[in-house]
Amino acid sequence: MKNHPLARPAPGLRSWTRAEDYIETLARRRTARREREPELRERGDPARALSGTLLFLFMMGCLGVLVVAIAIAAWPGRQLEPAPHAQQKEPGTAPRGWMPG
Repeated sequence: MKNHPLARPAPGLRSWTRAEDYIETLARRRTARREREPELRERGDPARALSGTLLFLFMMGCLGVLVVAIAIAAWPGRQLEPAPHAQQKEPGTAPRGWMPG
């Protein structure tokens, strides 16, 4: 299989079978991207930051209301007295007259 023409990279092209080649290309792409857009990373969008903060505060408020509602519902307050249980019958016995006849 070593002599097969598809097993070797074409002349002038680099092999992608080594990790060093792949990582080197990723680093070059990252550097080029940073050179193209330097201001975008340094300068944020204030409207987007404000809307994200407001959404976070709104969600935290909703979760706080939910926590308070669950705490109130779970608080042991007045509880109804349990209904008196009917007299327990002895297993295997039946009162007289239970069977018509």
